[in-house]
Amino acid sequence: MKVKLLCVFALFLSVKAMAQDRNWSLEASYPVNITSSSNSFNIDGVIDFGVKYRFADFKILRLGLGVNGGFYREKGETDRFTNFEVDLKNYFIQPKLFVDLKIPAIPKLHPSLGVGYSVLVYDDTLTDSGTKLTANGSDGGPNINAGLSYDLTNRWFVQGQYDFISIGYKNENDGSRFHDEIGIIKVGLGFRF
Repeated sequence: MKVKLLCVFALFLSVKAMAQDRNWSLEASYPVNITSSSNSFNIDGVIDFGVKYRFADFKILRLGLGVNGGFYREKGETDRFTNFEVDLKNYFIQPKLFVDLKIPAIPKLHPSLGVGYSVLVYDDTLTDSGTKLTANGSDGGPNINAGLSYDLTNRWFVQGQYDFISIGYKNENDGSRFHDEIGIIKVGLGFRF
């Protein structure tokens, strides 16, 4: 019985100590696609979720790993394809290494920089007079981002982030490749624990 109580007490202390450090955070954001150099990625963002873990704490910065997953969708008629109806579903998966900067004069403000890789998974359907054309697969490329968060409380924060993604696509029909540079702004809310 004493061993069980000792284990429960040790678990309680370790969870409490980890919670005080607040090394983990969960984020939910609204992604807005602002640029696409080849106009191949011009669909609306629906939601972006992220999780981050900070594993090293230095005096002026914290180093961590994170991953985001975003969902983008366009459905309906479009002017880009004459008489076409589209149903585009795109998912971004973005693992990254990031740095949170500390500003002693403004302790609630946290700028951040990150570098990683973005994987775009797509499932697209185009319909023209009852004929369906489908394309699905994945492509990827490097991703850099800059963000800013502001603490509302010890745990809750608001954030804004800009992602620049350089992605290469492969044409499934002829095997040719083309390149796109995508800019996405994400605005949302986060929780540290």
